[in-house]
Amino acid sequence: MSSKLPQNQKFNSETVKNTNAFCKKSNTKIVELSLSNEQVIEIWALQRKGKTSSIIEKLEDYGYHSKEAKTIANHFNFEIDTCHSCNYNQLEGAYIDCPKCGAFNYNLNFKPLFDQYFCRNLEYSLDFEQLDREDLKTYWCDKVDLPKDIKSLSKTRIEKERTIKTKAWIGNGIHGEYDMIIKLGDQFISAYKRGLNLLDSIPVRGEKDNWIKIDTVRRKIEIELK
Repeated sequence: MSSKLPQNQKFNSETVKNTNAFCKKSNTKIVELSLSNEQVIEIWALQRKGKTSSIIEKLEDYGYHSKEAKTIANHFNFEIDTCHSCNYNQLEGAYIDCPKCGAFNYNLNFKPLFDQYFCRNLEYSLDFEQLDREDLKTYWCDKVDLPKDIKSLSKTRIEKERTIKTKAWIGNGIHGEYDMIIKLGDQFISAYKRGLNLLDSIPVRGEKDNWIKIDTVRRKIEIELK
């Protein structure tokens, strides 16, 4: 079983705001940006797909005028610390002018802590041999997906629902899709609220009994984090 990967991304759940700024390169006034936690999560999901047009539509849904939405979307840098205009990759801090080309970048790290890093570590930690079931000895998890309901990753819903529903790919050579329910313990929720490392909430072998429950007939798996 592979060891856990380091997780160094942090995510601020508070409302994201900035004072008015100006982009020297595009000669454009940067409007004030104010997003709720769930809106931040939605924008991040669209950023992952690189869909500027979808971000514009979403910002319009949030109440920004079309021109404002286009200005905001055109100054989002999809890769943190990398300029959206010239790909200079050493930006430091949010709401910053690129020192190379002068373009304004929001440079906001919208990524939630429950991300691909965490999913990959969770995947590696699902050791079915510890369940002492003959039919599962050759099983392994090939992938844990991000939830389809991306807003379920907001800190408000994490604290309230204490559950994440997603999909996992499990099998012994021919992997099938499983419905996955992740029950969140106090340690996970406390770390998530404070923007801290989540990896310690994944039990290691022998640390927590019965944290993995799997039904191979109904293709369902339930796990319980610390």
